[in-house]
Amino acid sequence: MNTDFKESLKFWWRAIKTDDRLIGSPPAPSFELVADPTLAVAQITLLEIPAIEVSAAFVGEMLAHLEENFSHVCASVLSGLEYDESDVETTNFVRKALVEQIISFVNLHELFHILSGHLRDLQNQSHSEIESLSEQTLGMANSSTMLRQEDIDESYYREFEADNCGLQSMVQLPMPVETIEFLSAVEVDNGFLTQSLIECEGVPKVIGFRLIGVATWLMVRLIESKRHSAIQATFDDHPLPEARLLSCLTTLQEEYASLSAEVVDGEIQRSIEPSEEQSRQIVDFSELVLKPMMLHLPAIQNAPDLPPVTLVDLAHDMARLMFGGELNTDAGREVLRLQSMREAMESRLSKLRYYE
Repeated sequence: MNTDFKESLKFWWRAIKTDDRLIGSPPAPSFELVADPTLAVAQITLLEIPAIEVSAAFVGEMLAHLEENFSHVCASVLSGLEYDESDVETTNFVRKALVEQIISFVNLHELFHILSGHLRDLQNQSHSEIESLSEQTLGMANSSTMLRQEDIDESYYREFEADNCGLQSMVQLPMPVETIEFLSAVEVDNGFLTQSLIECEGVPKVIGFRLIGVATWLMVRLIESKRHSAIQATFDDHPLPEARLLSCLTTLQEEYASLSAEVVDGEIQRSIEPSEEQSRQIVDFSELVLKPMMLHLPAIQNAPDLPPVTLVDLAHDMARLMFGGELNTDAGREVLRLQSMREAMESRLSKLRYYE
C-alpha cells in the first residue's frame, strides 16, 4: 500500500506540473506511510522538501471501511448496468478502481494544502514556524483542548478548499490506470475515453463520476467521524460533517455540467445562466450519478445524539447552492456560511498560493 500511495502521488504531481494554473516551482513532495499512534489521518511535514505522511492505521481503517460498505458502494457504481454484482471479476474491477480513487483523494487533498498556501497561512496566523500541517495544527484533532470558533471555521474552510481543488483535478487531469481499465471494461460504445474524465461522454463519464462520488462519500464519512466528537463537545455551532460531503458533491455536479459560481454578500452569484446543454447535464448528474448513491449508500451517523443524514437530505440543497433559493438543511446553510468567508480568506491566501 505504501508503494500504491507513492506511485499515485508521483502520477498526480506529474499531471499538476503540466497544469497552466500552477504558479512558480513548488518542490515535489515525498510520501511516507507512518506508524504514529498520535496521527489520526495524515500530515505534511516541512523538511527540505514537504513530506506527506499518512497514518498506517488509518489506511487499515480505510480498507476495512471499504469492505464493510462494499455491497453498497458496488451497487452504487454498477446501478443500471448489465453486470452481475456477484461476479468476482467485475467486483474486483470496482474494488481496484475505488481504492485508486480513494488514494487519489487523500494525496490530492494533501497536495492542495501545500499548493493553496495553507501551511504558510497557518505560520503567518500563529506568528511561528509551524513544522507540520495536520489535524492538530488545523485545530480539529480529538485531543485538541484549545479550540476557538474562528479556528474551527477557518480550518473547515481549508479542508473544503483542499477537497474541492483535489476533486477538480481528479476530473480535469489525466485519469489513473485502474480507472481507465475499469471504464474500458464497463462500456465504451456510448462514449470515448480520453486522458481526462471531464472529456468523456456517455457511460464512461457517468461511471467515472460515480467512482469519485462514492470514494468521496467513503472518505468524508470516515475522516469526519474521527473529529466530530471533539468539536461537538466544545461548540454548539460548528461546521457539520455532512456539510463537507455536500460541498464535495456540489463541486462534482458543477464539474459534470461545466459550471462555476461565487458567493457575494452571502448570496450565490453565477456569471451566466446555464445553457440548455448545461441544464441537461445537471439533470443527468442528479439522475445518473447522485440517485444511485442515494438509493444504495447508508445514512451518515456521525454522532449518536444527532439524527442520521441521508444523501436525499443533501440533494435538495445542491441545486439551491448552485442557483440560489432557501436552503432546507443545516448542512446547506453551513456550506453557504463557509463559502461567504471566501473573500477574506482569499485576501490572505492569494499571495501564498502555488496554484490559481
